[in-house]
Amino acid sequence: MDSGTTAMARACSPKHRRMDILMTTQLAYTIAEACAAARVGRTILYELIRDGQLPARKCGRRTVVLADDLKRWIEGLPAVEPKTNK
Repeated sequence: MDSGTTAMARACSPKHRRMDILMTTQLAYTIAEACAAARVGRTILYELIRDGQLPARKCGRRTVVLADDLKRWIEGLPAVEPKTNK
């Protein structure tokens, strides 16, 4: 095998695929990214953080929201009740 084929074989191994997935999974969002991901505005997001409904972290001057916390908040929203036709 030449070096290109060897590199390709390594990149396609299950271990490297798992590492690629881990490296591309976003762990935290900036405020703008969290707004886009959750489809809410900045004001709503900052109110959720201020009211303690959504945990946030500081990294220097940047506020970040962990992906798991954002997902947990979204999953905790009430489900839409279907309308009944009478």
